[in-house]
Amino acid sequence: MKQIDSLVIDALKEVSNIAAGHLSEVVSQLTGKEMSISVPDSSILNVKDAAGIVGGKGATIIVGYMNVFGDVTGSMVFLLPKKDAIKLTTLTLDAEISPLLFPSELERDALRELITITGGAFLGAITQFLGVYFAPTSPVISSFSAFNLLNFVKTREGSMENYEGRDIVLVSIKYFVEKTETSGEMLMLVGPTILDYLSKKLADKE
Repeated sequence: MKQIDSLVIDALKEVSNIAAGHLSEVVSQLTGKEMSISVPDSSILNVKDAAGIVGGKGATIIVGYMNVFGDVTGSMVFLLPKKDAIKLTTLTLDAEISPLLFPSELERDALRELITITGGAFLGAITQFLGVYFAPTSPVISSFSAFNLLNFVKTREGSMENYEGRDIVLVSIKYFVEKTETSGEMLMLVGPTILDYLSKKLADKE
């Protein structure tokens, strides 16, 4: 099992601070509501253990899978507990959401836009921090039981990464809307190829 360099964790924490400020501004403009976004934690975990973070193996989750090209080819995976995905979609569309029918195509489009903005903010912050180039694709949005997460990332079409047996970094992205006191969380998994690349770039800078 490949270990993650502490330099990578420290760098991602700094990158998160850069990205959070940009995200708060852009998502507030998108939703029309003042929203504060913080990134309180980055932790190391194995993908097979991620289900416990999002409510347990039986929990329904919304997943956004984003391929990344450029100086490195990799991926990022975004996880939302269903209740938090509904909250964010409600804010974005400014409409009532039916939990039983969620997510509709319109709701998928809203989540896709939010995840695209979030992923772009983090990759842009890494570019600013290390001077590397990333070109993310539009994320694929899926909904399923958290139990199936590992199988999902293993079988994604176009994925050239092996998530199984690897430690990766999970970034917690928390949001809060002042007037409505709506709060929730989105989790971002940084794929192993990107982590390996960052580790090499940081080591070269030392």
